[in-house]
Amino acid sequence: MSVQPAVTAKPSLTLKRRLTAPPGKVYAAWTEPEKIAKWFGPEKIETLRAQADARVGGRFRIVMRG
Repeated sequence: MSVQPAVTAKPSLTLKRRLTAPPGKVYAAWTEPEKIAKWFGPEKIETLRAQADARVGGRFRIVMRG
């Protein structure tokens, strides 16, 4: 029997895309709940709640139904 080491890495997400939109609009699409609800997720899925805190250590949460 061997002992498994504890996992200490924190979750991380990196996205890279080239978009033909002004940086302010892209930032708003990712950080403003009403804008997130319009585009995030698959078709025919309703976004019930969106929350985005863009500060270091902030939270990003989306509740969907469908």
